[in-house]
Amino acid sequence: MMETECRAIERRERANKQRAETKRQRELEARKAEAMNRLDQWANGGAIDRFSFGGYDLPIRLRIKGEELQTSRGAILPLAHAVKAFRTIKRLHDKGQAYQRNGHTIHLGHFAIDAVDGQGNVTAGCHNVTWEEIERVATLAGVN
Repeated sequence: MMETECRAIERRERANKQRAETKRQRELEARKAEAMNRLDQWANGGAIDRFSFGGYDLPIRLRIKGEELQTSRGAILPLAHAVKAFRTIKRLHDKGQAYQRNGHTIHLGHFAIDAVDGQGNVTAGCHNVTWEEIERVATLAGVN
C-alpha cells in the first residue's frame, strides 16, 4: 500500500471515531435532558418515581409533600425542621457567612447540616443543595 493510501485510511478511521464520539455525546446529553425534565416534574409535585431520573450527576431538588420536605435523593424530613433551618441558613446567606458543624448542630429530622458556604449552599451528608433550590422551596412553604 502506498503511503497516501495509508494516510487516507487513518483519516477515515479518525473521522469514524469522531462521529461515534459525537453520537455518544449527543445521546448522553439527550438522556440527561430527559432526566432533568423528570426531575423538574418530580420537584413540582408530579407523581414521578424519584428513581426514574437517574443518579448522582444531577442537581439535588427539593419538594414539599404534606408536612414533609423530600429530596430527590430520597431523604425525608419534617417540614417544620426545614423551615427552622431555612431561617438560620438565610441569616448566614444574607451576611455572607459560612457555617461548619462544630458542636452546634442544625438538625433536619434524623439528619444534620454539615456546612453552609457563604453563598447559602448547604451540605448535609451526601446532599449538596444550592441556595437557589433552598430559597425556591422556602418560598413555596411561605417562609421567604
